[in-house]
Amino acid sequence: MFFQNTWNAVSHFKIENRKISTVLGFAALGFIVMLLLGRMFTVMELRSLERDYRQNQSRFSYLEEDLDTSCRKYLVALKSEGVGSIR
Repeated sequence: MFFQNTWNAVSHFKIENRKISTVLGFAALGFIVMLLLGRMFTVMELRSLERDYRQNQSRFSYLEEDLDTSCRKYLVALKSEGVGSIR
């Protein structure tokens, strides 16, 4: 009788231990999935920011060239009117 009760307690402990291991395994798996999703979204956000930065740099260089062209045209127009030769 004593051994039978002991065996029941041991088998019950094994079943409970297996349940706990399963729960901990799923919790660890869920945590890893959350970390991977966070990493994926972070990489997507960084790529989006890099793309926006490159587009802004391209836009700035275009505006800078346009400004230089306008400045040269303005100086040529001033010189053609004779304003540039007045001291």
